[in-house]
Amino acid sequence: MLASGYLFNFFVDDHYDTEKTTPDISSPIQSEPDPEISETPEPSISKKSTPIKGFTDWKNAVGNKRSTLKSHDDSVDHKNAVEKAKNFISVYEGKKPSICSSLSKAYEDKVKRNHDILLSLIDVIIVLGQRNIPLRGNWDKIAHQEDGNFQFFINWKSNFDMVLKDHLETAHKSMTYLSPQIENELIQCCELEIRERIVQKCKASSFYSIMADETMDVSVTEQLLLCIRYVDSDTCEVQEDFLGFVEPKEVDAEHIANAIVNNLEKWGLPLQKLRGQGYDGASVMSGHVSGVQQRIREQCPDAPFVHCKSHNLNLVVTQSCKDVRQIRNLMSSVGQMTWFLCASHKRKTILNSFTGNTKLVDDMLEGLQNEEEDVDIKLLKKEQMFR
Repeated sequence: MLASGYLFNFFVDDHYDTEKTTPDISSPIQSEPDPEISETPEPSISKKSTPIKGFTDWKNAVGNKRSTLKSHDDSVDHKNAVEKAKNFISVYEGKKPSICSSLSKAYEDKVKRNHDILLSLIDVIIVLGQRNIPLRGNWDKIAHQEDGNFQFFINWKSNFDMVLKDHLETAHKSMTYLSPQIENELIQCCELEIRERIVQKCKASSFYSIMADETMDVSVTEQLLLCIRYVDSDTCEVQEDFLGFVEPKEVDAEHIANAIVNNLEKWGLPLQKLRGQGYDGASVMSGHVSGVQQRIREQCPDAPFVHCKSHNLNLVVTQSCKDVRQIRNLMSSVGQMTWFLCASHKRKTILNSFTGNTKLVDDMLEGLQNEEEDVDIKLLKKEQMFR
């Protein structure tokens, strides 16, 4: 993009500077003015008609004889300024190459090369994000550098991407764009692009609702996750999308409510279309006096609070397994039996021979294979007895 100085030069009209006079260089010889035609007014603007302080002669602005605006519109300098403005807009919109690109083909090639390198890095980040693979890795003590997934896939992609390979081999160590700071900036750019598309879809819908929950990550940082539900205007289906994490200053109702409202406004979601709130049953979120839902409802009266149905079901199942003796014994017996069958390939094969459906057995045992910590240690001793 052109600098601000170039932008000013594109739009400035030479006649607006009354202290500057530009001679006519279209002819190599400056002839003397003819007295017979000197009385005919030239289609140009005089110093009196367009002073620096602004135009005030509105009486003679329009008309057939002394139309100042018409004379200015027909002047050569005004036409040049209009042409420069059109050229600037064409360059800005990408319809014409910039001056630097026109004068320097090498500059254009360098820009294209940097563009391809940046796209390669973004491509790897997107693929890792889609597969839920972290970019970080382990520290290589021998090479004294981090052996991360991002670095590994960049090196792998350079085997068939010659532009990327040349960049990694020739670029200065501080200009490889592989530092954690650059990685985070690229991830944030992807975040902004994804969120912007979700917000645009949500704006096309008549109404939307929000869902929020607060949790603590591994770095002992309180994070508030925000999701929205809306009807997609293209497919007429209910969509539920994740907008992002927010770090509230405090975990009380006031700060959480302010964080939700401020971020919705920052992301461009109008509060007038908010028609629902979904949280867990904690008093901070669901309190009807000063909870989050009540504070937001004071600003959005048409957004009632609904207790999260998934959280309700989880509470019912958990409480039933604890309080109802029959269910508690059933869940304990099923868990122990499942672990007993999965702990040995021989016993699993015998079970398959009775059922005749290997996929059915795998599906039945899949969800409980990772719950070994909940099984009594005595089962380990029983397993040894059956061998």
